Amino acid sequence: MYSQFLSLTAEAGDTAAGAMTDAITAGVTSAVSLVGTAFDAITKNGVLCIFLGAALVRVGMSIFRSMKSSVR
Repeated sequence: MYSQFLSLTAEAGDTAAGAMTDAITAGVTSAVSLVGTAFDAITKNGVLCIFLGAALVRVGMSIFRSMKSSVR
């Protein structure tokens, strides 16, 4: 009796785990698609592209500065 219950529980667990991984994969795919759409919209607009470039240069400079100061 217990072995049948355990096998049914294992099958239900496999189904739940499969559904959970499918849901996580779908969520990540949606998020990546949203970011891609936003990035496409930014790069198609000249003014927003300049702001994006300035922001990326500032981030790069701050990372370089922190790496440079950590070496000393």
